[in-house]
Amino acid sequence: MPAGQATRVTRGVRLIGKQLILQDEIEADQPVDVVWHMHTAAKIELQEGGKRAVLTQNGKRLTAYVAGDSAWRFEIAVADPPPPAEPNPPMRAKSARNSQKLIVRRGDKSAKMLLVVQLVPEGEESVQQRIELLSNWK
Repeated sequence: MPAGQATRVTRGVRLIGKQLILQDEIEADQPVDVVWHMHTAAKIELQEGGKRAVLTQNGKRLTAYVAGDSAWRFEIAVADPPPPAEPNPPMRAKSARNSQKLIVRRGDKSAKMLLVVQLVPEGEESVQQRIELLSNWK
């Protein structure tokens, strides 16, 4: 395996009521940059310095929280950037490029990481759970 690549990646998914919890544990042979992506057509608003994101679509709201290691932060990126040059011949039907992606990124590289993303629909209280390694999940 080439240096600087993940040697172990494990994901856990938990549904608690209407809330979804995604947990990723990543190990690498040397520090690496990890970026988590979630594509959406919703409008994204970052809050609390990127520790929380509110997604709004068709009058409904979903709040995303990032936890785990304190270095993780939400950011917004273009999900479908335009091509560097227009195709020749031109495309018949151009679709709007309005989707975004909610990404989670660390401010630094690391060889061992724990990332938790919690998705909470509007009207639900965030379930506060102690973070446990996936090997301890039941």
